[in-house]
Amino acid sequence: MDSTILSAVIAAVVSLVIGVITTRYQRSMLREKRIEDKRKEIYKKLNDFYGPMKQYLAKSYRLYELFRVDKDANRAENEPRFSTLTALIRGTQFQGDDKEILDEIIRLGEDMENLILEKAGLVDDSELGDELLPDALAHFFLIRIANQGRLKKDYNSYVLHTFPNKLPEAIDRRINQLRTELKELNSP
Repeated sequence: MDSTILSAVIAAVVSLVIGVITTRYQRSMLREKRIEDKRKEIYKKLNDFYGPMKQYLAKSYRLYELFRVDKDANRAENEPRFSTLTALIRGTQFQGDDKEILDEIIRLGEDMENLILEKAGLVDDSELGDELLPDALAHFFLIRIANQGRLKKDYNSYVLHTFPNKLPEAIDRRINQLRTELKELNSP
């Protein structure tokens, strides 16, 4: 074999090896970029929607527990658990501490409503997006206008629009799923 042919074969082999190495490197870089993009997407969901929503819900729940503590104790045996929406529609006027706490709960509802509407694109769970968050939005609106005395229908018409109690659990579940995804992405 003459040296020209040998040089050409060596050059072709070296080019092939360099091509394979370059392709593998590019694939590795693309994979790393996809992983980093996925991490950023998860952090955005956690920081911009799920985390704040969890905190709003926790604060609202704690205030509601304070608000309703004496109301459940005073209800008749055959009456259902206290419902703020039902009480407001019936015309109950809250005073003092109850009024202050209720006003804060309603303000938190407005904050959650704004968060849901502004960050709806980050919601990636069908139960949340199709059921629980729309139910929460309806509840926040109804409780706000009921507090203003603007609902006049029989309160039974609104029984289905009380706060969706599954919402905090669904938010927690989605946060845990996203954290698990992050952990998997971060493991070597």
